[in-house]
Amino acid sequence: LVWSPRRGRLVNAWAADHAHNLAGATPLIALDMYEHSYHMDFGAKAGAYVDAFMQNLSWTTAEAAFTRLGA
Repeated sequence: LVWSPRRGRLVNAWAADHAHNLAGATPLIALDMYEHSYHMDFGAKAGAYVDAFMQNLSWTTAEAAFTRLGA
């Protein structure tokens, strides 16, 4: 999830591989879905990895980062 000052709104964005980045936007929440991110702990269970990510996500921290942007 990024803040796009150009669009003046939050945008769900993704990068197709490690060569891409999000120019002109500020990341607020990032989830790495490459297999190397979850395979050691979750095996092929990517859904369990996402569930654990969501359970541990600090919405308070994300909100504070968003507020600091003055959006």
